[in-house]
Amino acid sequence: MDERRYSPEEIYKAVNRLPVLSPNALKLVQLISQSDYEVDDVIKIVTLDTGLTSQILRVVNSPVYNLMKPVQSVERAVVILGEQIIVGIALRYIANHLFDRDLPGYNSQGEDLWSHDLRVAIASREIARLSGYELGPDLAFTAGLLHDIGKVVIADFLNNSADYILNKIQNAQFMDYLKAEDALLGTNHAKVGYVMAKDWGLPASLQMAIRYHHEPAQATYPYNLLVYIVHLADILAMMEGWGTGSDTMQYELDRGYANYIKLTFEDITDIMLQVEEEFRSAEQAFE
Repeated sequence: MDERRYSPEEIYKAVNRLPVLSPNALKLVQLISQSDYEVDDVIKIVTLDTGLTSQILRVVNSPVYNLMKPVQSVERAVVILGEQIIVGIALRYIANHLFDRDLPGYNSQGEDLWSHDLRVAIASREIARLSGYELGPDLAFTAGLLHDIGKVVIADFLNNSADYILNKIQNAQFMDYLKAEDALLGTNHAKVGYVMAKDWGLPASLQMAIRYHHEPAQATYPYNLLVYIVHLADILAMMEGWGTGSDTMQYELDRGYANYIKLTFEDITDIMLQVEEEFRSAEQAFE
């Protein structure tokens, strides 16, 4: 395969051709990214979309939750599921054209992106809770859920290049998958995701988490902690075997996370157990 540097402008034009997030999904993401939102605000947005309301009620009434009585209101569903899972359901339902698609440039199938992103979201939330800082777990969850969104664009331009990239990484010709994307395309999935986040009008905190989740040392205050949380959660998910295909474990862990996040081995073990338990429940509920 010949190395070819595509025009980044060509790739960014593909961003404009993507279906955008619906107004209700955007409102929900923007709301839960704030530190002072009210649960009633979540309920108001959800009830504006009848399809989303039906999906949430279907999930909460699934056998996974084993409820004595069926839930018939969004208000009760939010109490049982939590606002974070509600956001996850909303994005899965409203933006399935983004999350449930093959990623040919990563040799990735169907739900791989969603499975990885949800695990990173749960891990990010748990790390935020244990970090000792006043950073909202809801914000960390949402950042984890969206961190790899640029891959839905990049994947088509990287088609049939996975083996080539992995060979170059093995031979130390590329430092990691991100650098390989830059070499082949003139941009990478983090940069493209950042453009998408800006176009969607997402908060700056989410934009920065998406842009620097593989290069956390480049993030500036006040976004450093959030970016390092998502960075660490991303690596932990890949270490457990849950990546998005050929790029799994093809990135370096920035050990600078230890300047922001103090976790013991037991903490990390507990986080990964929580991730798997919660992910399995969510996965079964979506079936």
